[in-house]
Amino acid sequence: MTRACLVATIEYGAYVPAPFWFEVLYSLNGLAARSALSQGQIALFLSDVSDLDMTVDTTVDVFAMIDLQRIGQRSSLSIYDAAYLELALRLNLPLATRDIGLARSAEKAGVKLFSS
Repeated sequence: MTRACLVATIEYGAYVPAPFWFEVLYSLNGLAARSALSQGQIALFLSDVSDLDMTVDTTVDVFAMIDLQRIGQRSSLSIYDAAYLELALRLNLPLATRDIGLARSAEKAGVKLFSS
């Protein structure tokens, strides 16, 4: 699914919630700290990801944040995962995830999952 998702993003673009880049950078810093990736590999990855046509959702206001808290609590999701679910719900788009809990919550909410 990961490759198919990349191909679809290259072809059609993608929408991501505001925390997307924080999560990417947090993960990369963790990999660097464990010497799993070099700084050169991280720079190349960030350059490649930056070239993708991804729209970062910036429409989240205080009321939307309160709604995210409700979605997260109702679905037992972190606020970060709730942001992905809320965006898919609001834009009526399929959700691409490898997280089983998020996938289950999405299906319960009527959100289609991205499939290759």
